[in-house]
Amino acid sequence: MKITGGTGNQLVVHAIRRATRERLNDIKLKITQSGTTTEIDANHRIVERRNDNVVETDFDLQLPARTRLDLKTFSAPITVMGVTGSQNIDGFSSDIIIESSEWADGSIGVTTFSGDVRLRLPANARGNIDFNSFSGRFESDLPVTLSNRSRRNFRGALNGGGPGAA
Repeated sequence: MKITGGTGNQLVVHAIRRATRERLNDIKLKITQSGTTTEIDANHRIVERRNDNVVETDFDLQLPARTRLDLKTFSAPITVMGVTGSQNIDGFSSDIIIESSEWADGSIGVTTFSGDVRLRLPANARGNIDFNSFSGRFESDLPVTLSNRSRRNFRGALNGGGPGAA
């Protein structure tokens, strides 16, 4: 999944889906909008199927840079570029890259069962980080001050933290 923030005010979704014709007929791509929230379900089941209920989908999303992201994915790499709003990303076995040349104060929450997380943010980026992974690694070009840490997760402040810093 590739997500790119830009100067426009629209969400553009490019999706490539791979499965048998029968599975594509039974499992739809569903996009719903309520107010300023858009939800994309790549595996909306029209017919319940046993052991064959996922359609492999590649996404390329373009959206306004100041968008707040709340993503959930299963075993898919995620690259977020140019998004300056708060981000909550929950992936199972997902490598996650968050990259931007600009940053508005925000928080980053990342959960991945076994994926790695890499932050590439500008020197003035500040915010709060919540990282949780069973076996993944975390890497950032900026300093992170830990406020809470255990074997598999940590909570801290990126570059001194942002509003409401932990």
